[in-house]
Amino acid sequence: MDIKYKIKLVELLRLRPADIELISSINLSDSSLDSMMNGNDEVLVEELQEIVSDDKNTEETRLIAASLKTLLSWNSMSNELDAVCNEMLLEDNSDLYNEPVEETWESKMYREKQGDSKKRELSFKEAKKMLTDTSVEELTAQYCDYIMQKFPQLRDGFDNGLYRMGMGAYHEHIGINGKEFLLPTEINQKMYFARRGVMDGLNKIIDGIFLAEIEKWKTNYKIWLAQRNETRVSKKSIKTFFEEQGKHASDKVIDRMKMEL
Repeated sequence: MDIKYKIKLVELLRLRPADIELISSINLSDSSLDSMMNGNDEVLVEELQEIVSDDKNTEETRLIAASLKTLLSWNSMSNELDAVCNEMLLEDNSDLYNEPVEETWESKMYREKQGDSKKRELSFKEAKKMLTDTSVEELTAQYCDYIMQKFPQLRDGFDNGLYRMGMGAYHEHIGINGKEFLLPTEINQKMYFARRGVMDGLNKIIDGIFLAEIEKWKTNYKIWLAQRNETRVSKKSIKTFFEEQGKHASDKVIDRMKMEL
């Protein structure tokens, strides 16, 4: 295959460097390639479908053709919606959604997603713009805020399972779940660094909740000790006290309690 066709396919399918070798695994006709160069992708789509449907081809070849066809279809829809989305984003929010001007991207993201694929794609476009415009620190804070709202049980103490579920739930919330691979590399890198700070961010929020009520916990702990006919304050007993309250205080909170008692 001539290099000009390969370059066009890479641009059209938005292939990553690791995926470029896939092009050589598929034999495409000159007519479909020429049509592609002239801006007509329909012949290419039909030819890829023929490869997928032909059981004489190897399983690997059919799977690669199916993957390329899916990418082509997705990118075609994405390109069409890019223009629409960019035009809509320039309009006043009140004109776009018939909602108050002060409405932010955040409140729009909370709207229940529709089943229509174009609306899901628009949600993805909005998320991509938001991620582009948001710093790593701001994105980390948004992860944390959403996870705390989604799983209020975390107010009782950090839970690794809820933390992991929350990360995926946030991606679903903003409309990128399962589509992260379609985001530009720079956005994926930003999200990677933002996610690295989420665990610490959540623990900081949770510790703040506990410490804001430390006087109450100290009083209740003293009552608890007296009921057990104990007087010695220890980290172990403080931890047991919290566990009996259905709480999972961090070492930082337990150390603070012990220091002040």
